[in-house]
Amino acid sequence: METRKIGRTNIEVPVLGLGGIPLMQVSVEEGAKVIDAAFDKGITFIDTARGYGTEPTFGEVLKRRRDKDGIIVATKSPAKTADKMREELETSLKELQVNMIDIYQCHAVNNDDAYAQVMGPDGALKALQKARDEGLIRFIGLTSHRYNILVEGMKTDEFDTIMVQHSFIDYEAETKIFPIANERNIGILLMKAMAGGVIDQPGPALRYVMQFPISVIPVGMYKVEEVEQNIAVMEGDLTLTDEDTAYIEQTKKENEGEFCRRCGYCMPCPEKITISMVMSFESVYKRLGWKDNFLQWAERAAECKECGECEPKCPYELPIREMLPKRVELIRDVAQKEGKLP
Repeated sequence: METRKIGRTNIEVPVLGLGGIPLMQVSVEEGAKVIDAAFDKGITFIDTARGYGTEPTFGEVLKRRRDKDGIIVATKSPAKTADKMREELETSLKELQVNMIDIYQCHAVNNDDAYAQVMGPDGALKALQKARDEGLIRFIGLTSHRYNILVEGMKTDEFDTIMVQHSFIDYEAETKIFPIANERNIGILLMKAMAGGVIDQPGPALRYVMQFPISVIPVGMYKVEEVEQNIAVMEGDLTLTDEDTAYIEQTKKENEGEFCRRCGYCMPCPEKITISMVMSFESVYKRLGWKDNFLQWAERAAECKECGECEPKCPYELPIREMLPKRVELIRDVAQKEGKLP
């Protein structure tokens, strides 16, 4: 498998990493088997988060294999203040069962107020800088669904890495993010190579993103078969085939005008509807399985008054008022199949 350097850090890893979100679907024991399989097959980069609840799963394997296999550990927290970020970091060290984390990221900094708080005199960045001085972390990263925030963060040169979404469905990072990151030698950690579960064929998805100057692609996997399948893609010919191109065009067409990127620009909603999560229910369910709060989302979305405040704020001009009732119906149908409704 091809190896790449992570920006200006001294880290070089195989380009396929292991993401931590889907592991929340399985027990610690089952998750550890998946992680062991990934390490056995040469993956040496893991990315998780405080909010995923999977740091303890990784910890069960890292305590045995981190030093032996040279595993690079990245995690993240949405904490905005210095005190809270320090608390989160100490919890991460404990749950991951390590005494140093390679990359700790300010997670989901998705609006201007959050960014200002993170960067402020008592903000989360200060805590991470202090932790770096103490040797508890090596590098600092920033994750966001907002391109403008990633751009502002990169311009400060305070962040060694950024994490950004990119796939053949959602490809604006190619022009808005990659050139700046490369110019400043900032490592690019990719999220949503499979568009959050919308893309169901890893071959075309991975071969597409490998055309770009991405440092690591941490793909969420919770089955050994997924590990084997994704590694087989990455160890094969990475040239896009005619079949790939046809699949890409068909998938883009099917999602044209209805693909929610969960950027959050449409919120807050006057009726307190979690619009982005309802809109992207299908892909979230595919990745994470059934969660009881799905029904709560649907019940709230069913109360939509169609005021229209959300639609002008959507940068992708999605017909939110038209789409929400369809998503509510879908959630209820799935709930019935899952035995969650009478």
